[in-house]
Amino acid sequence: MALHLFAVFQNRSEMDDSYESICLNSPKAQILAASAFPSNISPCSCLGSRHSTSPQEKQSEEPPRQVSDSSDRSETNNQKISSQNPSPSFETVEKRSHHDEVANSGNSTTKSHREAKQEKTASEMSHSNEPCEFCKNSSNPVQPKDSLIASNSNPALPKQETKTPGKSFFLPKRIAISHVTGTGIGMGFTTDYTTMDILFASLPKPGHFIPMIDLRGHRFDDNTYATNVGLIARYVPESNTFCQLLGFNMYYDYRQGVKGHYNQIGVGIEALGKRLDFRGNAYVPLSKMKHLTNCLFDQYIGDYFINFRKEECVAYGFNAEVGYLIVRSKQFLLYSATGPYYLSKKSNMNTQGWEFRLRPQYKDFCAVDLELSYDPLFNWVFQGRFIVSLPLYQIACKKDDAPCGITNRQIYQPVERFEVIPLQRRCCVNSNF
Repeated sequence: MALHLFAVFQNRSEMDDSYESICLNSPKAQILAASAFPSNISPCSCLGSRHSTSPQEKQSEEPPRQVSDSSDRSETNNQKISSQNPSPSFETVEKRSHHDEVANSGNSTTKSHREAKQEKTASEMSHSNEPCEFCKNSSNPVQPKDSLIASNSNPALPKQETKTPGKSFFLPKRIAISHVTGTGIGMGFTTDYTTMDILFASLPKPGHFIPMIDLRGHRFDDNTYATNVGLIARYVPESNTFCQLLGFNMYYDYRQGVKGHYNQIGVGIEALGKRLDFRGNAYVPLSKMKHLTNCLFDQYIGDYFINFRKEECVAYGFNAEVGYLIVRSKQFLLYSATGPYYLSKKSNMNTQGWEFRLRPQYKDFCAVDLELSYDPLFNWVFQGRFIVSLPLYQIACKKDDAPCGITNRQIYQPVERFEVIPLQRRCCVNSNF
């Protein structure tokens, strides 16, 4: 009986080997085989261990099959003898016992070979993941589970860098409208005026300069105009540094006078902190600096005459100031600044003065700038500036991302300078009587 079961097992294993060799040629079988094994074990390595047996193993496997065949034939002969001779002799019984011992030894040898073969297959499955020769030569080689999943998925597309809109473009960050009025003669102007200011800039980035464009237009009450076009660069510091905004600016200024038109170039520097600020600006006139008109009255009896002369001129200038943020809250701010200024020309327009200003401000929307100055040429001047602004930077930058507690209000604040070219108008009367 044991020999019969062994023969059935051998036939079944041969059928399984042939069945695996046939079914693994189909793609569906490959996917099923890949899903049946772990990701680190190839099904071909398991099957290859069964097909790629060495000749020494085949020789070691052949004797048990021969012994089993001989035992089957001996058992058949014994059955025939037993059927012919119902009462076996002592010699027959001895032969039968001998054949049984040979069969049992064959069964034990076959079982030991089968167990050794299974252990070897398991070790190859755990340590080897290389495809067998059958898989290499096959037209549809079996692939591991990971490779099948990767091949069925869509191919990886090249990564594209995402760009944040607004960082590389100049967009309006602040729009402001202000009106200046005062008592006495202003410093370089004799009438009130209204200003519109638009600031274009990009989003702040720590450790980089922010380029800005400042456009301002002024209309005076005597129907004359002035304008400013400025290029600004402000450096936003990184964390754990000096925590100061460093700025550089250059402006082109134009003003329409009563006698002529005037142009100048202004350059400035600034260091803006959380509370303490410093600014300095210089102004250099271009083209013609003076316009002069003469009116001669000589229609008198005798050699008498009167010469009436009107003069309008500009000068080189410089101003500096130190500012401090006195009150800083979410609703209200109070800022003060003070510093000297200087105007120089070859004619009599040489003067030095001092300026002080105080600015109460509600959020980023409205403020009142109160200024008081004195110099020997223009004397005491008091003027007020009423400002209404639209902080567009709050739309693009909802949070203050700059380090060191620097806010977007400080980054996009206007450049403080003499935005109107100071003009001096003089009238002279000369006569010979």
